Amino acid sequence: MAQKKTKKERGGKGCSCLEGFTMSQSFEWAAKQLLTQMGKSAGFNCKNEYRLKIEGYNRYVAYVDHVWLAKVPHPFGYSRDFAIVAFEITNDLTALWNMKKMKGDVENLRLSGASLGVLVIPTVDALKGQAEKLGYGSTTWLANLKSYLEVLKKIAFPLRLEVWCFDHKNNKLSIFE
Repeated sequence: MAQKKTKKERGGKGCSCLEGFTMSQSFEWAAKQLLTQMGKSAGFNCKNEYRLKIEGYNRYVAYVDHVWLAKVPHPFGYSRDFAIVAFEITNDLTALWNMKKMKGDVENLRLSGASLGVLVIPTVDALKGQAEKLGYGSTTWLANLKSYLEVLKKIAFPLRLEVWCFDHKNNKLSIFE
């Protein structure tokens, strides 16, 4: 995996220089950067690669791609970070259609203990281009995608699950409709 450049090497804050990254890496990296910006502006502590450990068991059982944390005071005088929103990022249609992978992502979101789980996927237009390249046809895959995402939301229960689309070209997020 390519090493990420330092802020100084990228030309400072806000520069989107991604030389040496694959499309998959740059999509995930850019999505995490935008999620961090959004989370911090909403007052959350943000963390990438949030690892989940079971108390008393010295191993990680899962991790989520990104999480928004809030510091909550405890009645005994200390405070603790709690996951409020957890994110799993999937960058292509092939990974998205892999039910085993997506069920694993949903389980990771549940294990995070967050109030809201979010699957971040490419925009419908980006997925449409991938579908055409894979020969999925131009219309049926979208109807199937909507049904498929509804099934994932049911699997996620009792976690509230939302699907957000990341427009990599314009660096914007929107809710999948």
